[in-house]
Amino acid sequence: MAAALERHETGQSELERVHGVSFIRLRELNEPVCLEMLSYWKAKRGDRHMPSPDDLKPAEFARIMPYLLLLQVDHDPFDLTYRLFGEQVAISFGVNSGGRRVLDAYPDNPTLSRELFRFYSYIASERRPFAAAGTMLGAGDRIMRTEGVYMPLSYDGERTDRILGCSMKYDDTRPGFLDDDPLSP
Repeated sequence: MAAALERHETGQSELERVHGVSFIRLRELNEPVCLEMLSYWKAKRGDRHMPSPDDLKPAEFARIMPYLLLLQVDHDPFDLTYRLFGEQVAISFGVNSGGRRVLDAYPDNPTLSRELFRFYSYIASERRPFAAAGTMLGAGDRIMRTEGVYMPLSYDGERTDRILGCSMKYDDTRPGFLDDDPLSP
């Protein structure tokens, strides 16, 4: 498991260089949907290091499900598999990777698969939530703004067994596309 994301000579990871996405501080999150999911995660965590996957009640965040992804973290050997890949996440990537190993999720872009594997591996090893923001190349070679929060879940309170992600993406070239507000009535 990666102790940290490797950096190139420029100090950037491949994810930052190719897609313009990098970690930001949790307090720098602006996206209301991401902030709501982070608050939900914190409430379910309580005084523990991480909440359990069993603590999550999908009915409590049903309207946000299209923007969520859930990864299964396997150990011995270490691997990552998408278990939930929300509709809006699939639209932005141009593929529904639900049920796929992260390393196999984007066959047309193996570099993206490897970088996302390293990104999620880092979150699993650190056992705390992370936020990321920037621009990325999406389906149809669209440049999209993105902001997301990625939160570990644990059955035993120590080892990361799942990662819950909430990701919002906006296509600047088509106003309104991927820009609906899931929090509006």
